[in-house]
Amino acid sequence: MDLRLPGLGGQDVCREVKQEAPTVPVIILSAKSEVTDKVLLLEIGADDYVTKPFSPRELLARVRAAVRRSGRAPAGETFSFGDVTVNFTKMEVMRGGQLVASPRLENFRHEF
Repeated sequence: MDLRLPGLGGQDVCREVKQEAPTVPVIILSAKSEVTDKVLLLEIGADDYVTKPFSPRELLARVRAAVRRSGRAPAGETFSFGDVTVNFTKMEVMRGGQLVASPRLENFRHEF
């Protein structure tokens, strides 16, 4: 999860996700690299904190590690929550059956 979200702030989203679904791993992506920022998010429930820029391979490894630590079954190729489905093999995000366009996802596809 990126901290710079439209509307609700990333800290609030993290807090709400952990209140509603405490076993869902949350990994924060942020350009903020200050220790105080990292500690705050980890203390409110984030499972990991990755600073930008980052390697997509490192992020994927951290996602897999967070899922293992959570005790949840591995998502395999896809992971769904609500009306959102993430396909990690294709590096695609679908919401409400529609592909979410993101130039950043194109960058991920080329690094694998």
